[in-house]
Amino acid sequence: ISRTVYNRQDVIMSFELTYAVQQLFIEVGREIRDHSKLSDGLLSTLNCVFGHPLLYALDLVDHGRVTEYECPSGRRAFTVTGSSGRSYICLSTSNFCTCPSYVYTVLMKGDSSMCKHVLAMKMSQAMDCHVKKQISSKGLADLLCEGIDASV
Repeated sequence: ISRTVYNRQDVIMSFELTYAVQQLFIEVGREIRDHSKLSDGLLSTLNCVFGHPLLYALDLVDHGRVTEYECPSGRRAFTVTGSSGRSYICLSTSNFCTCPSYVYTVLMKGDSSMCKHVLAMKMSQAMDCHVKKQISSKGLADLLCEGIDASV
């Protein structure tokens, strides 16, 4: 019985953390909209939550390496061009990325909840500072297939 309670507590904690992170991204958007920059206090909080990947993610955003593709049905995917010049597919609905770091650090080791590419995608969405492109449904499917194939 204690195992069931423990698992339920983990689920509740996970939802609470997810909510807190969503609120942080809302605050990022608010500060950018109201002040055109992030305050030292918010940057400090973001650093405490996301740690090492934050600086790299912000660098990707600053250099315009995040692109959103949206098809007429409203489905969306992002590409984030990493520091190596290689582009990775990121999905905002699942915090998924095709990069090796996501597989190793997030999925296998569980050291982080997202890689720098997903964090860059989330930050660019919050700050509304990414390239936006319209794409056909077939084009989006092709983009996703190419991104998945390249990561395998």
